[in-house]
Amino acid sequence: MEPERRRHIRHIPQKQNAFAALGQDFAKAGKIRDISLGGLSFEYIAGQSIATNDDSRVDIFLTDMPLHIRNAQCQAIYDDRISMPQMEKDISSSLTVRRTGIKFIMLSEKHKEQLNMLISLFCAGSVQQGFEKQRLRP
Repeated sequence: MEPERRRHIRHIPQKQNAFAALGQDFAKAGKIRDISLGGLSFEYIAGQSIATNDDSRVDIFLTDMPLHIRNAQCQAIYDDRISMPQMEKDISSSLTVRRTGIKFIMLSEKHKEQLNMLISLFCAGSVQQGFEKQRLRP
């Protein structure tokens, strides 16, 4: 297995309370799967197409804490359909779940401080090399 070529170690949130919202109008919003000082990935339910394609900023927030990282500059790297277990497919056959990966671009010092705080307080540990991505190409 080939080692990952990432500059920053990925972390997994301890609880299911960390969310990302992409774009000025939060066109894509969902649960954070992993996060690092370089970027994050999150899963969302794909809905109706929204007119704006602004993937240049992201908000990161926790549902049970007042930590809210606003308008961090970013770039979408991928937006892929992900597979669902058969039981979930049966229940929600009309829903499409997608995973988006973004990288942060020129974070302000405030954003870096907030991101470091989020990672140190709310993430269980790093993702080991060989982390299986369950992505399907569209």
